[in-house]
Amino acid sequence: MSSPTDLALVAEAARKSRVCWLAWSHPGGEVRDRLVWHLWHDDALVVVDGDDHQELPGLADTTEVRVTLRSKEARTALVSCTAHPDVVPPGTPAWDEHASALLAVRLNLADPAATRDAWAREARLVRLTPAP
Repeated sequence: MSSPTDLALVAEAARKSRVCWLAWSHPGGEVRDRLVWHLWHDDALVVVDGDDHQELPGLADTTEVRVTLRSKEARTALVSCTAHPDVVPPGTPAWDEHASALLAVRLNLADPAATRDAWAREARLVRLTPAP
């Protein structure tokens, strides 16, 4: 369990980096760490599950994820927390807001509008809200 100070550190570390390590039970029960790109938005980490570069099997179906963020300067693990995943439903104002925020920080996109459309059709936006 994280203390309020730890949650502030999680938020600070998540704002300074675009990658984090996630661990959750994959289909079949295996738990693995995965390096994923994310955005800190609206007090949660937001990840795309299912785009061409980031398949996260079982993430949206689990109830708990371990998030580890690193220090950008020292390149070592800085803080870990438990987070609860929630899929943001496509076609909702929340999805539009999260997708816009993610697209704003996604580097090297040839066609952001096409990427947004592909996310709506083929991927899921997942909010990882740190547990108090």
